[in-house]
Amino acid sequence: MDDSERCNLDIRRQVEYWFSDTQLPKDLRLWKIIGSHAEGWVPLTELCGWPRMRDRHLARVPEEARAATVAAAICNSTELEVRGDGQAVRRRVALLRLPTQSELVVASLARTVHACPVGTTLDIEDVTRAFAQYGEVAAVRRARCCKRSRGGPGDPANLLPEVLVEFNDEAAASACLKAAE
Repeated sequence: MDDSERCNLDIRRQVEYWFSDTQLPKDLRLWKIIGSHAEGWVPLTELCGWPRMRDRHLARVPEEARAATVAAAICNSTELEVRGDGQAVRRRVALLRLPTQSELVVASLARTVHACPVGTTLDIEDVTRAFAQYGEVAAVRRARCCKRSRGGPGDPANLLPEVLVEFNDEAAASACLKAAE
């Protein structure tokens, strides 16, 4: 995979994540944008201005070409569709209502596994690849867990890297947990 293909894949994954069942209900900013535009379309210029997209994925792309770059990257997405004029994106299947906080927590917990410790040199992409054998990974969150109680739980010497891996479905989380037994 060349750099251009890798960049397009990274952009598609980022936008799909923002619109995913996992992230969208937590992102009130994006939820409001979707609600304020006809038929749920979100202008690509809006997404191109977000720091992660602008600074990480589009840093080398001229500003006038950014929306077209994102449109090209997500045009083959199974989760998103690009409007005919190439200027906006939306989910293929609309999220009809904003779930309650308790609904989000329950659904997320059922699809999430906790791994501790993990290597300190692993990045999110490495963790995603490692867990992808069990199913599609929706999100990876890094945190720290306590190793021992000496010095108190806040003592950095007691902390080990951990990850919370959220899958797109409960079956993948169950497969991962069974493999760990």
